[in-house]
Amino acid sequence: MAHTHGKALESQNVTIFHGGRVISEWNIPDKWYRLKGLLIPFSALSTDEHIELDIEIPDAESPKKFGGSDDDRKLGIGINRIWVGNINDPANVSSTLNIIGSRYVGTESRKTWDHKHLTGFWKSYITGPKVLDVGFSSYGDPRVVPIMEDAIGVDIDYPGYDGKYLPFGDCSQDAVYSSHCLEHIPDHLGIIQDWHRVTKVGGHIIIAVPSRDLFERRRRPPSSWNTEHLRMYTCASLLAEIEAALAPNTFKIRHLSENDDLFDYNLNPTMPPYGNYEITAVIEKIEAPEWRLVE
Repeated sequence: MAHTHGKALESQNVTIFHGGRVISEWNIPDKWYRLKGLLIPFSALSTDEHIELDIEIPDAESPKKFGGSDDDRKLGIGINRIWVGNINDPANVSSTLNIIGSRYVGTESRKTWDHKHLTGFWKSYITGPKVLDVGFSSYGDPRVVPIMEDAIGVDIDYPGYDGKYLPFGDCSQDAVYSSHCLEHIPDHLGIIQDWHRVTKVGGHIIIAVPSRDLFERRRRPPSSWNTEHLRMYTCASLLAEIEAALAPNTFKIRHLSENDDLFDYNLNPTMPPYGNYEITAVIEKIEAPEWRLVE
């Protein structure tokens, strides 16, 4: 979104018309790309199924107004991609479409929150109300909220938290979520063990870290983009840390993926990365059997 940041526009309003009728109104509070849903009745389509949308952005402004350049053109939104599909029962999906983009979570989590919602990721791996968002920080922006409605954001300033042991009981949480935090922690194996400790049997630990090959684009530290990164991750190295931290048959890996959606591979390593560059792992805590692995 053009100029949407704290020093310029707090947000941009967008109204979408189809056939002269308003079909959606959005308030976009940040510059990150996100999925948005539009519900157009089939009866409103032309005979050749041609869709013509009008977009109105009443508060668009020019770079010149904010001193960025002499360009006096008013700039609004950028559209990276459009998905089109048929919906059999609009009554059942209208509420789903309307909430897309509505949760203003942390910067990196915000990039993929909508997609995880649409694909059922959150429903699959956050199965109860007791959720910890470890490493959560609003960075001074009061709009930023933890990953889920009832989630508790826990950072180093959380009461009773010493950065090593969460002030929550054993097996007390339905899920532990941590985004772009693990790479900052010296005792990473101990931290994974503590996340596992507070998670209920059948609950999940969701870990997101920046990909070494996409974000860092170098083989070893120091990071070019964040000097506080102590380690760099590939899918293999993240999995190796999880296996080193947790006892066999006390967990199972339920999801492991590397997201490069909209990643710009044309940018060389001297330029900041654009797009998604995230590795996500989901660990399910399971009841350990009485037997142990044979030596």
